[in-house]
Amino acid sequence: MKLARLIVPCVLATALLQGCASSSSTKETSTEDNKTTSNAATTSTEDTNASLKNNNVANPTAFLTETVAAAKKGQLPNVPFTVGQTTYTQVEEQWGKPNLSFLNTANYVQYRVAKKEQIAYGVGIGRGHILYELRAFVADDGKTPLSSISFKAIKKQLGQPTIKTKLGPDRIWSYAAGNFMLKFTGSTKDHTLHHISVYSKVYDDSKQ
Repeated sequence: MKLARLIVPCVLATALLQGCASSSSTKETSTEDNKTTSNAATTSTEDTNASLKNNNVANPTAFLTETVAAAKKGQLPNVPFTVGQTTYTQVEEQWGKPNLSFLNTANYVQYRVAKKEQIAYGVGIGRGHILYELRAFVADDGKTPLSSISFKAIKKQLGQPTIKTKLGPDRIWSYAAGNFMLKFTGSTKDHTLHHISVYSKVYDDSKQ
C-alpha cells in the first residue's frame, strides 16, 4: 500500500510536467507561425507598394501632365537644367563628362544610365554654350523607358500637335509650351514613344 501511495503521486507529477512541456512547445510553434505569417504579410505589402510605385511611374496621364508643366519653364521632370539658362559647364559640373558627343554637327551630347548602353538624357548646346534642348529617353524615375506611352495617349490628353513632322523612321509631334516647344519623338511603325524634348529655337545654332 505504501508503494502504491508513492507511485500514484509520481505518475501524476510526470503527467503534469509532460502537459506543461507540450503546452510550451505549442506556444513556441504558434509564435513561430505568427512570425512567419507576419513576415509573409510584410513581404506581400512591400511587393504591392513596389508594384504600385512602378505603375505610378508608367502612368501616362500623370507623366504627361508633369512634363507639360515642366516644359513651360524650359525644363523636363527630374532634370536639374533649364533650356535658355543652363550652360554646358554647369551640366558637366553636376553630371560630369558625357558618354557621347556630337559637337561638330548638332552640338549635342548624351548621358547614359549608369554608363550602360541605355541612353537616359541628351543635351543640345547652343549660343554662348547655353542649352537649346533637353531630351529624356526615360521616365522621371531615370530608369523606365518611355515606350509604354503611346502617341494615342498623347493625343488623347494634349490634343492635336502644333506641328507634325517626319524624320526618317521617326515621327515628331511638337506642342507649344510657353516660350518653348515640347516634342514627342517615336517610331512611325509601332507608334511607340522614343524620347521627349523641350526646345528653344532662339538658342539653337546647331548645323543639323
